Amino acid sequence: MVKIKVIKNKENPEPTPVLAEAIIKISEAMEDLAKTDLNERAIVVLIQDACPAVIGNGYNKRKPTKKEIKAVLDSMKQLKGWYCREK
Repeated sequence: MVKIKVIKNKENPEPTPVLAEAIIKISEAMEDLAKTDLNERAIVVLIQDACPAVIGNGYNKRKPTKKEIKAVLDSMKQLKGWYCREK
């Protein structure tokens, strides 16, 4: 598994409303994508084809697998429920 390092600006972090808005937009975009004529398999194949070969240990780069892409897509559908609550 590849380790990802997230660099944050501790002096000027992203405000909560900005993060919440981004999460809601991503979640809504995934809902809209699910309503299109493309089935999930077609979406996964299109994403895999569009991705550059970036996953790897620095020497052996590869494209993400269909299973990895599907896991990310499934998670993106649930972002709003996980991280946002209505007032």
